[in-house]
Amino acid sequence: MSVSAISASENVTCENPTLVDETPLLESEMESEDIGADGNKSTTNISAEDKTSHVDYTDKFTVKLTSNGTPLANKNIIITLNGVTYNKATNSNGEATINFKLGTGIYYAYYSFAGDENYTASNGTSKITVDSVLVTSLNVYDKDITYREGLKSMFQLQLVDIHGKPVANQNVIIKIGKKTYTAKTNSKGIATVYLKLKKGTYTITYSFAGNSNYLASSSSYDLKVKAKLAVGNGYWVNKWDMKKVKLKKLSKLGTKHIFLLHTVFDKYGKKTVVKWINKAHKYGMKVHIWISVFYKGKFIPACSKKGVYNYKHINKIIKQIKYYASIKQVDGIHLDYLRFAGNAHKYKNAAAAVNYFAKKACVEARKINPDIIMSAAVMPELNDMKYYYGQDVPTLSKYLDVIVPMIYKGNYHASSKWIKKTTKAFIKKSKGSLIWSGLQTYKSDSNIKKLSYKSLFKDAKYAKAGGAKGVVLFRWGLTKYINFKKLKINV
Repeated sequence: MSVSAISASENVTCENPTLVDETPLLESEMESEDIGADGNKSTTNISAEDKTSHVDYTDKFTVKLTSNGTPLANKNIIITLNGVTYNKATNSNGEATINFKLGTGIYYAYYSFAGDENYTASNGTSKITVDSVLVTSLNVYDKDITYREGLKSMFQLQLVDIHGKPVANQNVIIKIGKKTYTAKTNSKGIATVYLKLKKGTYTITYSFAGNSNYLASSSSYDLKVKAKLAVGNGYWVNKWDMKKVKLKKLSKLGTKHIFLLHTVFDKYGKKTVVKWINKAHKYGMKVHIWISVFYKGKFIPACSKKGVYNYKHINKIIKQIKYYASIKQVDGIHLDYLRFAGNAHKYKNAAAAVNYFAKKACVEARKINPDIIMSAAVMPELNDMKYYYGQDVPTLSKYLDVIVPMIYKGNYHASSKWIKKTTKAFIKKSKGSLIWSGLQTYKSDSNIKKLSYKSLFKDAKYAKAGGAKGVVLFRWGLTKYINFKKLKINV
C-alpha cells in the first residue's frame, strides 16, 4: 500500500464534501449516452473495484477505461466521491486515479466517460468502505547511531499511527539473519534492542502484527557495522611538543593513538603537520585532531540560560571539524571541553545542547570521511556530570566511537582503585562507545611533578582491570613513557 498526498492540481468542482448515506443509483437512473447506438463508434467499458480503506488514511481510487480489452489513454474521466467531483485523464494503461482521505463509513464512487467521436460513453459505480482501524508506520528512530564490531550498540524503532502519535505497549519483531528479537514499545512508541555484530552490512527486517485498533506495518533497513578499533593506548600532545615527540620510541612501546592539538596547523602549517602525521602512520599510529569545543580562554556556553542553542559558536566549530575531517591523513577528531564550566544546571537545555553539538559533529564529519574516529574527553563524575557539565554519557555514546573519561586521580585525591571503579561505571553507562581511560601522568594540576613509572603503570593496570579498551595519557612532556605492550589490553 502506497501513501501520497492529494494533488493540488486535481480539478475539484465541489467545495463542501459530505458523507454519502444513500444507496448507489442504478445505471438506468444515471444520464448516459445510448452505448453502442452509433455503429461507427467502438464500445467502451469503464470499471473499478470495490475498495476497503482506513480512517484518515490518504488512499487511491483507480478507474480503468477500455475498448474491446484495449486500454484507452488520454480520455477524460469524471469521478464523484463524497460530493466532490474530479476530472482526470487516463494514462497509458487507461487508468485515472484520485487520492482521497475519508472518515469511517460507507461511500460510493460514481465515474463516467462521456464518449467522443470514436468511442461510446460508459459509466459505473463502486463501493468504498472505510473502517476505523488506524494505519501505522514503523521506522528506524535514529539513523545516526554508530555501530562497530564487538560493541553492543542500541538499535531503535518507532511505531506511530497515521497522525504521527506514538503507539505504546506493542510488540515489535526484529530479524537479523537467523536471529529474532522481540521488543515492546514505550510511551514514545520506541522499541529498543542491543546488537553486537561483526563488521559488515546487515539487512534488518522489522514488523508490527497489528490488532483491532491498529493496522500492521513492516519495513527493512541496511545497517553498516564498522571494523574494530585498534587498542586505544596513546597520548595527548600539545602544539609545542609535536616536533619533540619520538615516534619511533613510542611505537616500540605499543603506542597506537595520538591526540594532537589542532593549533599545530596554525603553528607549523598544514604541509608540515600532514608530513608529521604520515610519519606517525609509518610507525603504526593513528592521529586524532584534538579540538577545544566550548572553551577559548574562557568557557563559551552551548546555550543561553533560557535554553536557546548557541548556533553561532556551534556552527563555527562544526566548520573547523569539517575542515580537519577533509584532510585524508587525519584519522580522528577528538572533542575536548565538550561541556559547561560546572554550572550546567543554571542553563535550560544544557545537556540537550551538548548532545546536539556532539551528534551534529559526528554526522558532519562522517559525511566527509565515513571511517573517521570520533571521540570526546568527558569529566569522571558520572553521577553528577549531567547536572554540572551537561554531559549525558548514554546519549553521547550513541554517536561517538570512543569516550575518554578523564580519570585524574590526583585532582580528586583518589587512589588507583578509583580508576578501576570509574572505568567500570562508564562501560556500564555506554550505549555503544568504547571506553578509553584518560589518566593523569603527574601528581595533580597543583603539582605537576611526574608520576613514577611504577605508579603510572599501576594506574594503567587498574584501568585495564576496569575493562578499558585503551589508556590515554595526559600528557606527552609530563610523563614517563610506559610500555603499553606489557599492559596487554585486548580489543
